[in-house]
Amino acid sequence: MAPNPHKYRLTADIERLLAHASTLPAQCTAPPSGLFLAQVLYEGDRLAPLTLPPFPLLLGKG
Repeated sequence: MAPNPHKYRLTADIERLLAHASTLPAQCTAPPSGLFLAQVLYEGDRLAPLTLPPFPLLLGKG
């Protein structure tokens, strides 16, 4: 099996990201506005129909 030529580049990229501050994680996440925890399930729980609160802002402005 031939060695992976990208292995060392990937390792160097990971070391660089860990060693220096980066805004990359913030660029890859959704903004928190409008997010909420809708349901928590523990081991043995059954998934029930999810009832969401009304979202008047998503219905449009008429």
